[in-house]
Amino acid sequence: MTFWIPQKSNEMKKQNRLLIYPREAAPLLGKSERQCYRLFEDIRDAYNLPRKTAIPIKIFAEYFYLDVEQVHENVG
Repeated sequence: MTFWIPQKSNEMKKQNRLLIYPREAAPLLGKSERQCYRLFEDIRDAYNLPRKTAIPIKIFAEYFYLDVEQVHENVG
């Protein structure tokens, strides 16, 4: 007896992502990776997040007034 196991599409995988990193944010913002590291520090300060933590996509989008779905589509 065989079972069919549905495969997750790339779209589903992207939607499940919760975090964004400076390397991924750089092309979205048109900034260098180094500038994004500094911007992420500003985000952490604004939201009182611990130092050296990844930024949730929802907070990133909110901080830069971006649509969450648009960020999910562009994060590789």
